[in-house]
This record gives sequence, structure tokens and C-alpha cells, in this order.
Amino acid sequence: MVPVKASISPVASRDNQTLRQVAAANNTSLEVLEKLNDNINPDVPIKNGTPLYLPQNSNMFAQENDRVPHSLYVKYWSHLSPANRRAKAWIAQRESGGSYTARNGNVYGRYQLSLGYLHGDLSKTNQERTANRYVKNRYGSWVNAKRFWLAHNWY
Repeated sequence: MVPVKASISPVASRDNQTLRQVAAANNTSLEVLEKLNDNINPDVPIKNGTPLYLPQNSNMFAQENDRVPHSLYVKYWSHLSPANRRAKAWIAQRESGGSYTARNGNVYGRYQLSLGYLHGDLSKTNQERTANRYVKNRYGSWVNAKRFWLAHNWY
């Protein structure tokens, strides 16, 4: 069975492995990995940092706090293109490990937003709304925000 891709937090590929090697190392089906990862050629090394979707990272295994609730997914994720959903998930993973309660100095939450941007409302809803607004205004898209992040290690 292939889990719903939107329910999985991606991990960044490393060591220039092929999808076939990732499947073997994670004791998972190559066929499932190909479906989850847009049919990446299983024998071509994957560029380091490419988001990979592994079935064991499905939200059913995530801590309750780290899941994107369905109602928020519908409102703040479902309208995004697949590429923008992947970029948004990638940024969340890099910034906070996907945690809505991660804190680092004056930044907070899943997208490590400045506390000033959140105006005292640390709710998941406000984090999703504020992150989408911030990215749209600053970068135009999550894909562009990810490109900036890759060049500067922040967004």
C-alpha cells in the first residue's frame, strides 16, 4: 500500500544514493518509493538535499503536535501545486523538523517565523496562514523560497 504523499514529511537525500539504494537501506519497496517520489529513475544518483518521501515517515508515525491537521491541509496546502507542496514541506523539515512548537531565539514554529510576524498567536492555523503570506509576499512561491533557502541556508 502506498501512503498518501501529503501525509509524509520528506527527508533530504544524502550520500548521492540511488532510489534503489534508498529502498534497500530503508527496507521498503522500490515500487512504492518510485510512486511517492515522482518516478525518480531508480538507478541514477539523487542530488544531495533532494526531498525524498519514505513511507515510514508518514504522519501516522509523527507526534501529534507535528501533524498538519486535515482542515489546515485543505485550507493552506491543497491549493498549492505539487512542487510548491514539496517545497513547503521541505522548508518545514529543514527549519523545525516539522514541529509546530520548535523555538530558536525569537523565531517559532514549523516555519521558524519571527515572533513579530505571529503577533502573539502561536496556533497552527496562524503559523500556516502567516507562512503562506510571508512566502507569497517575499518570494512569490514556496519553490522560489526553497531556491533562496538552498543558496543562503535561510528563507
